[in-house]
Amino acid sequence: MLGQECTENGLCRPPFRHIFARKDCGSTRRPPYQRNDYISWIERPKRETTRQAHLAQMLDELRAGNRYKGMPWPDTARPKGR
Repeated sequence: MLGQECTENGLCRPPFRHIFARKDCGSTRRPPYQRNDYISWIERPKRETTRQAHLAQMLDELRAGNRYKGMPWPDTARPKGR
């Protein structure tokens, strides 16, 4: 379950956010907007099964290093400098 970790001051963070701090999963090569987008994409669904599916997809994509939410990454189809 994705439950939340809460601090003494009442701020809650999902436990999966620590993944972005690890250097061995490829997340450090991702731009900040992708990290933030992944977090909201995982937190937004109401059903736990959907959250778990999004989390599993994110982990697979970070390990592979060539996808971002089902799309090729980095985007090699777009010419550089445009």
